[in-house]
Amino acid sequence: MKGRNGSAVATGTAEVESALSLDEPAAARAGGHPSSRVAANGSGPACLAPPAQVDGRQSPFTALLISLRQDVFGGFRWLFVNWFAGSRLIPRVVRFALLRVAGVRLESPNLVSGYLIETRTLSIGRETFVNWGCTFEGSGSITLGEGCHIGPEVMFLTSTHPWNENGHVERRADYLPVRIGNRCWLGARSMVLPGVVVGDDVVVAAGAVVTRDCEAGGLYAGVPAHRIR
Repeated sequence: MKGRNGSAVATGTAEVESALSLDEPAAARAGGHPSSRVAANGSGPACLAPPAQVDGRQSPFTALLISLRQDVFGGFRWLFVNWFAGSRLIPRVVRFALLRVAGVRLESPNLVSGYLIETRTLSIGRETFVNWGCTFEGSGSITLGEGCHIGPEVMFLTSTHPWNENGHVERRADYLPVRIGNRCWLGARSMVLPGVVVGDDVVVAAGAVVTRDCEAGGLYAGVPAHRIR
C-alpha cells in the first residue's frame, strides 16, 4: 500500500491536552510502569514491584495497569468529544467551539452529529462539510482540505497491522496518516485506508474502498477503488 506522510497539529491548552490525552504514559512507552521501580529505588518492598517484563515481554500486571490508565483517560475524552459535543442537542457552532477546546483543529463548523473521533490529530479545513455518522479512526493524523463534501458514514482509517519478519501479523498497530485534498467529494459509506493521499478535486463514489493514492481531478469507484474518469 502506497502512501505519503501528512501532518496535522492539534490545538488547545496544555491543561486540556493533558486531561483529554489518549497517548500512552511515558512509563508505558519505556516498557514499564512506575510501580515496577519501587523496589529498585528503595522506596518500598519488592512485593510491590511486579516485573515490567517477563522473558522480554511485558508482564500481565504491568499491561493491566497501562490498559486501565489508557481506558480511563480515553473514556473521558470519548465522552466529551463524541457523546457530549457530538450530541444532536448541541448546535453546530457550539460543537465547533467544544471540539477546538478538545484539540481538534477545525476551520469549519459544519460537522454534523453522530461522528466518532478517535484520533487526536484531526484537521478539517474551511468550508468543508462532514455529514452524519463519519468515523475518524485510530491515532494517525487525518487531514481534510478546504471546500470538501464528506457524505454520511464515510470512514477514515489510520491503524494497520503489518507482517513481521516471521510472517506473523503484528499485534501492535502502526498508524499511517490520511490526507484529503481540497474540494473533494467522498460519497456515502466510502472508506479511505491508512496511508492514502487523495489529491485535489477528486470524487470518490459511494461505497468505494480507497486503498491507494488518488490523482487530482479523478473519479474513483469500486472495491478496491480505481480511476474510471
